[in-house]
Amino acid sequence: MKRITRYLLLAVAVALVVLHPAPAAATVSVLDQSQAAQNSLGDIGIAQGEVFTAGLSGYLDRVSLYLGLPASGAVTGQVNVQIELVTSDGLPSKTRIGYGSISPENISPSGGWVDVYLDGAFVTAGAQYALLLSTSDGIVSWYMEIGGDVKPYPSGYWVSRAMETAPWQKLEVNQDWTFQTHVAPDTRDQNQDLTSGTGGGTRALGSTPVGQTFTTGLYGYLDRVSVYLTNSSPTPAPITVSILKVGSNGLPVSGTQVATGTIPAQALPQPYARKWASAGLKPFLVKPDERYAILLWTAGDGVQWVLVSNVYSRGTQVIRNGTSWAATSDDFAFQTYVLEPILDQAQPQYSSVMFLGQYGPGAQTFTPHITGTLARVSVVLSNFWSVPATSPVSVNIATTVREPTWPRPATNIGSGTIPLSAIPPDGSPGWVDVNITGASVTAGTQYAIVLEETGGGTVFWHHATAEAGATYPDEWAMFYSNVPYSSGWYWSWNDDLAFKTYVLPVPTITTAPGPGGGAIMPCSNGVCPAASGGFNPADLTEGVKGLFQFQERPNGTVHGILNFSDPRPEGIALRGCTTESAACVLTVTTLACTDTQSMMVAGTVTPKGGASTNYQLTLSNASDGSGYFSLTAGGYTYSITLSGSITLACPPLAAPGGP
Repeated sequence: MKRITRYLLLAVAVALVVLHPAPAAATVSVLDQSQAAQNSLGDIGIAQGEVFTAGLSGYLDRVSLYLGLPASGAVTGQVNVQIELVTSDGLPSKTRIGYGSISPENISPSGGWVDVYLDGAFVTAGAQYALLLSTSDGIVSWYMEIGGDVKPYPSGYWVSRAMETAPWQKLEVNQDWTFQTHVAPDTRDQNQDLTSGTGGGTRALGSTPVGQTFTTGLYGYLDRVSVYLTNSSPTPAPITVSILKVGSNGLPVSGTQVATGTIPAQALPQPYARKWASAGLKPFLVKPDERYAILLWTAGDGVQWVLVSNVYSRGTQVIRNGTSWAATSDDFAFQTYVLEPILDQAQPQYSSVMFLGQYGPGAQTFTPHITGTLARVSVVLSNFWSVPATSPVSVNIATTVREPTWPRPATNIGSGTIPLSAIPPDGSPGWVDVNITGASVTAGTQYAIVLEETGGGTVFWHHATAEAGATYPDEWAMFYSNVPYSSGWYWSWNDDLAFKTYVLPVPTITTAPGPGGGAIMPCSNGVCPAASGGFNPADLTEGVKGLFQFQERPNGTVHGILNFSDPRPEGIALRGCTTESAACVLTVTTLACTDTQSMMVAGTVTPKGGASTNYQLTLSNASDGSGYFSLTAGGYTYSITLSGSITLACPPLAAPGGP
């Protein structure tokens, strides 16, 4: 890699009228919850935290904490930040949905705000979550507000514990930690909001599901639905919401449940009133023109779903007709919400140009804050009026390597194409969007955007220098010289090309940190990827209680214990199954089961359900080796891989046998 500036600076002589057209719409994070006051502080080593109530539904991409360092004993390693679900008692549940870390050098000893970018945390408006802070070696000072007679943050409270193994305590005092949350909100997609008119009425909800089919319009994660309800009961029961796939006949397909949620009783309308009520869903990926059904049912009575006749052209009301579904000419009032790709990295300034085409490709490095799918890139381009482009511009996303100190593009991991018609003419710059396929990016890892025109014409990629106000540190603009005696990538000092990246984040649910704690990966459309560390209890639905834990026996053999029970007679319900389907049962396959007190599994078995049945499977594999088990329900298979020696102790849910 060679350092050179002349190639980019050559273009300064070109006269430009620098315009700033509005970029494509994007989801950006906004301030949600805030407790910014601080008049005291506490020294944190063992985890402390604040339970907060989300005000927006969407992706919690960062939190801001007011931190400092003590004069002695200050932390020397990473400071851990995580977001956990809370239990019914309002305490941290050990189910982690988002995490991040802070390096001590980013903390001012005298105190100041520190931003922490998170991976994986989807939140639902009105739900509570725990923001936890801990260290592994040393102390960090977290500031707080002691409010006297006034609670600084009325929508939450301080949670504390005396040691890592001690239970959490809720401290409902007028003291709250200093924090802020930033959420990228979801976007309303499908909307049938007419609640009166021709054929208007209601349909009572009960134990038999009723539903509304719809067709998606956006790309992203569908994470929430809202329905318009009326109620005549003073004590209504919660409403269960399920999302099923829709077949070619326009009706829900049993056994294809992709998400479920609950509208709590307190969110329902007061007696003889009407209102919109929402259910948060475990996010699942949708693409435009896919068809799904929203199903509602309840154990109580008095709640009705408001409908109007034939006003939504992309779906219809569906009702149960015996054992099958039937469509009607009515449409329920409903809304669906999708989290679109989030604007992650951006360098929006430009005052000069880089030549692409006859001079070779150009590139810009970037380091994402969000782990997920790089769905879209925007760049500022224009055509050279003298020798315009003759071929589309190819866009590649590449990993980077250092040669020996400075980066250059290495392996392509995604691509897209900018057609000639999208490139602004005659040197007039404009933002150009390009969809990217195949690119998965990891937060904190450097990548490169590489543009090339191979037809022999010239395209300008606009950029700015540090002197002109470019503020994208530790990244590089580069170009490739195709002159034989000096071919190769050259980097440009203090230059950054104009670009924006849009990432669709990966939702994650993980075990609490500690020895043996491993990731539990999310499912998408009923398919769960292989993961190291456990099975996700959230994939067990409708009354099923499940837990997967690890235990290392005295001889070094690692055992995993999966406990599950289901009170319904038709058997185990898994994500991907529907509650009304008696054919959906659990199939378990393992390499080996050797615990004498566990069910022996030599191949594949289908356990039977029952009101008092509790199944236990113990799986084993050699220490530092590898084993797996898979769960199959309908057409879906969930695979978990166990690798290495896991030492996380687990309380026995049934007496363990010998190794």
